[in-house]
Amino acid sequence: AYISAIEDWKIAETNGQAKVNLAVIDMTQDTINTIKNINIEEELNSWITKYCLCQVTLCNITDWVGSPPASGTEHLIAKGLEAISKKILHGEAVALGTIIATEIQGQRQQEAIDIFKKLQINLTLSNFDLTKEDLALALFQGKEKGQKKAPHHPWAGLSAGFWWSRRRIFYRFARPFIGHGVGRTGT
Repeated sequence: AYISAIEDWKIAETNGQAKVNLAVIDMTQDTINTIKNINIEEELNSWITKYCLCQVTLCNITDWVGSPPASGTEHLIAKGLEAISKKILHGEAVALGTIIATEIQGQRQQEAIDIFKKLQINLTLSNFDLTKEDLALALFQGKEKGQKKAPHHPWAGLSAGFWWSRRRIFYRFARPFIGHGVGRTGT
């Protein structure tokens, strides 16, 4: 989530809706790098402390500066996915939302995919009884929830025309995941 949420925070600053804290961005990136270096194939006790400390750090960051570096578009998309699929867990929905958000942002998508593959998070749409159409619906629902939750959110004010014009991105994004999990070998 932090990968796409940080990019949202930067967009909000560009639009005059927020002020980015560079120290927090650096801390968040350090934490993301630590997570990238965790090897879950090793014994649990060799990496779980690092992982827990990363989570504590990220929680503290949200206490210090609020939710912008932790909860952006990926969480709005996740809420829509959770409303559609009863099989998807919150973390899985956020992971899928992160992939979609980074595609739309044009930033850091491969980095997010690589992290989810390494952590063996399966993001196959069929695994959650989801279709490409469900993804599009989740995006629209996320936009509506965003307007209610945070009218200053960088995506909250976007028109239905904007979302409709982006449908090709969503379908292009969704195609590789239909029947192919990010966490599966060979994908």
